[in-house]
Amino acid sequence: MFDKIIYDSLHFIMKYAGQLNSWAWRKHTKMLKHKQKIENEEYKKRTYQKKIDHSTDISFENEVKKGDEEK
Repeated sequence: MFDKIIYDSLHFIMKYAGQLNSWAWRKHTKMLKHKQKIENEEYKKRTYQKKIDHSTDISFENEVKKGDEEK
């Protein structure tokens, strides 16, 4: 009888400990996904900005070359 009480109480504790652990992992993964999403958006902004900067550099160089050719 005493063993059954111990078993039931440990089962109760482990059941809720497992649920708490599962909840914590789900919360942690949501936080990580949110952080990755923000980092990806920042990365896309940086690379897009580099493409714009690079394309304006090329167009400026082409204008300079055209100006040299006309002289």
